[in-house]
Amino acid sequence: SFFFFFAFLKKLRREEKEYVWRVRDAPTMVSFLFLTCLCLMVQLFFSLDFAAATRLNSFTVVVLEDQAAEMLRKAPDGAFLQTPSYLVQLSSHWTVVERNVFGSDSPDEEEKGGQMLHCRLPRPQTQEMVASLEKRYMKFHQGRVRAAIWKWLLDLTHRDGCVFGDGEGTLTGVSEWYLFCPHGLIRKVNRTAVTAFYNVPPSELPRAVKKLVKRYRVSGEKMGRGRTLDKWTSVIGEFNKRITQPYWDVHRRAWGLTYPTDRVCATGRVNASSEGETKIKDDAQVKAGIETWETVVHLYCRRRRGSSPLQEWTVTEVRQSCLYEIVLLSPVVCEWEQRMERLGVNPIPCIVV
Repeated sequence: SFFFFFAFLKKLRREEKEYVWRVRDAPTMVSFLFLTCLCLMVQLFFSLDFAAATRLNSFTVVVLEDQAAEMLRKAPDGAFLQTPSYLVQLSSHWTVVERNVFGSDSPDEEEKGGQMLHCRLPRPQTQEMVASLEKRYMKFHQGRVRAAIWKWLLDLTHRDGCVFGDGEGTLTGVSEWYLFCPHGLIRKVNRTAVTAFYNVPPSELPRAVKKLVKRYRVSGEKMGRGRTLDKWTSVIGEFNKRITQPYWDVHRRAWGLTYPTDRVCATGRVNASSEGETKIKDDAQVKAGIETWETVVHLYCRRRRGSSPLQEWTVTEVRQSCLYEIVLLSPVVCEWEQRMERLGVNPIPCIVV
């Protein structure tokens, strides 16, 4: 079956070349189905040699003009072409389509609907190729993004070096308060302790917690440290200069920071917030392979303006993994996210006939 397929593909490519040159002499509308089928067949049947890239979008069309269009015409087979937004490896195969078959909501594009586009098909992308492009981008830009993340986090903090807020109310409808100090401790308010120690009814709990945080800040203590906090909060993470550095999480497609503890991840643990204060995990525990609780902060792009980032943050306790996850929305990672997404796009470069 593979023999017949390759014979068919060879015939198809020969007819494609003949058609491309004929279309200059006759204004014939070319169906986008032909281009779609060709790309899909190449990616499907060559999957043994070329693993389909994640987030692959083979039908993103880039119309080039002037010098870029000339480069597209003259570039040899297998050459890489850098467009304003994408990097594409060119094949030697061309096809022609009508501009409006790609679909567009833009009135300007609709006016150009009758134009014919001469498009050069890209070579299939592979997982390895995308990974290589991402590593190259990281090598030159991760230092700048790390510095921007630290600056943004510290700009959010109060004079005590911390931010305070409800991290679960928007998700569960039940408020759970956290004190997040980027260069210090991460604490969770123990609702039961506040209610018992200070004789506060449930309806007054939010006001009582805010009052306690205000009292702590007036005391002059910083970075979430202080014995008074131990009475009504528990530590769920602590800054470690060696460990707590911004990193790109390839699997989550987000920037992250890890705040470890030395609290052992024991089977049957019921309520993490009821535990007492914990300390940083030491090297002996790491070498021994002991599982411990930790908090991971993930930052995602926040493009829209208006509300404070702290009004949109969320904290999730994953007991099975002995993990707290804090999700923050930040504008400082938007450029990085956009570029990483584009590296996984395999565009079709075209010129106007």
